[in-house]
Amino acid sequence: MKKILLIDSRPDFTADIESWVILNDPDIDVRVMNSLDRLDTRIAEFIPDEIIVSENILNGYQDWNRGVTVRTYAISQEGIHLSYQMGFDSYGVIDTAENLLEKIENQEFEIPKKQMTEEKQSSPKPENKTIPELPEEKEDALWDDETFLDEDTASFFADEPEMDESQSTIETSLRVNMMPSSQEDKEEVQEKNTKVVEHSSSSMQKEALVKEKIQEDVKTLNRKRLDSKENKRFQESIGEKRETTSDILGMHSKNREARDYLKSDDMDMSVRKSQQRKIDRIVERDMGNIRDAAKVITVYSAKGGVGKTTLSCELATYLALTSNGRNRYKVCIADFNIDFGDVKNTLNFDPNKACMSVWAEDIRERVNAGQRPETICYSEAEISKYLQVDKSSNLYALLAPFTNEDSMDINTYELEVIMRNLRENGGFDFIVCDTGNNTRDSSFIALENADIIIMVLTQCMNTALCNYGLLNTLYQLNSFDLNRIKLVINKEQSSRAVGISVEELVEADAFRNPETKKPYELLGTIKNSNKVKLAGNMGSPLVYDVASEFTKEIGVIASKIIGKSYVLPEMKKKGFFARLFGRK
Repeated sequence: MKKILLIDSRPDFTADIESWVILNDPDIDVRVMNSLDRLDTRIAEFIPDEIIVSENILNGYQDWNRGVTVRTYAISQEGIHLSYQMGFDSYGVIDTAENLLEKIENQEFEIPKKQMTEEKQSSPKPENKTIPELPEEKEDALWDDETFLDEDTASFFADEPEMDESQSTIETSLRVNMMPSSQEDKEEVQEKNTKVVEHSSSSMQKEALVKEKIQEDVKTLNRKRLDSKENKRFQESIGEKRETTSDILGMHSKNREARDYLKSDDMDMSVRKSQQRKIDRIVERDMGNIRDAAKVITVYSAKGGVGKTTLSCELATYLALTSNGRNRYKVCIADFNIDFGDVKNTLNFDPNKACMSVWAEDIRERVNAGQRPETICYSEAEISKYLQVDKSSNLYALLAPFTNEDSMDINTYELEVIMRNLRENGGFDFIVCDTGNNTRDSSFIALENADIIIMVLTQCMNTALCNYGLLNTLYQLNSFDLNRIKLVINKEQSSRAVGISVEELVEADAFRNPETKKPYELLGTIKNSNKVKLAGNMGSPLVYDVASEFTKEIGVIASKIIGKSYVLPEMKKKGFFARLFGRK
């Protein structure tokens, strides 16, 4: 079966592609992407036979040297021409998913050269005219390579392959037609010019096509060489082969070189700022001034009502209260249940302050201004503007949109930009992601970017079957790493009360990793308790009660994530009025 990786920035179009593939079951395996984030990783995991790129992606990215056949499709006629210039086959202008997939199956390409030929054939025959003589000084100028050819163009003609006899005749005619060799030969040149003009219409069309092709090839070669030189210059400027982190002076020197590069007038201002932030981060990380990317912990279950949000909030709070040497870990809880997120109510955050919608709107404005999503970077200070903070635990929170209407406006690329920046630029040690019991893009992005996936189960067959269905789906994706999945049994009860024990549940074939044939790791169990519900209703995490059994159970889970045990100190509880009026 042919494997295709399709890249288009329009989520609606890629969703149509996936739906059509599911309904029609063609003899191709299609995976889709809406951005270039983790492109090399996806290629290495999926190993596609062909990469198909939309015009909206091709416009902003031209480095496709991945050892895989690249083909394109267009949104407009300009897209076909762009594809031709870059040397890629194009499936033409595509308006529907069905249209594209049919062309892929039938290998139907559209080549702009044919259109140009048809236009040339339909054009009127030019009148016979004698080309006027050139002044002697202009004759010499025309033959002077340094006058009208730059270095790359001259080298192109020097390296030009040998032409066949017909091409040679045409090229000779063109040169004679344009440039007489000396004053004495002008009469002879005039005779040759007359013969050239009196060629048949087909000969004239061939001449025009050859000339046009030469000019186009020169432009393409110049552009590729320029891109290659600038790319090499940029890689050198950011120090691809960097020296050791101890050479601080060397790092500052490389940073200055990178800054000089970014001053070039032909770079868009927004892209320049984004690249500068990336360079600063690389240098600062090598100098030891900033942290590595955060560890992402995604809490998920395919069944609702199992306690995902409660576990997410309690675990995030516990981690935020945990000491990391002299300081505490910096932790953020991110609510990726964008339709009906409940982290705000569970932890009693302010409904009138920042949430994900505000951040997504800023990303949308940048994209509308022409910046590509994969180039959008925020600083730690900029990210903090979109977060709320619990003063008691110092837990940061990225809250889901406050209304369902707001959640409908958030696009996939906005979620990807948010996740990437939160992880790489937020300065966090841990990010705990709460999710919905669905496979929306918001939930899947949280799963895809997770270092640890906590699957929440209860001693209920419906919950077990729903999660087994999800695990089976993830396994069929091939590229999804199932080794990241860990289990937590919530609301634990005796087997006498519910008819199935925890041991029977985790040892079931449904919860064995199909790659290793071993059961998924059990991080811990949490006993059924009304205290958890009471704490949720009060908007105060139960882990503040360090003596409770629940806090110890959360501590076991947190210790396995951190890699060491830690006992929380006694916390001062909030007063009644603080809880009632939502003071943080």
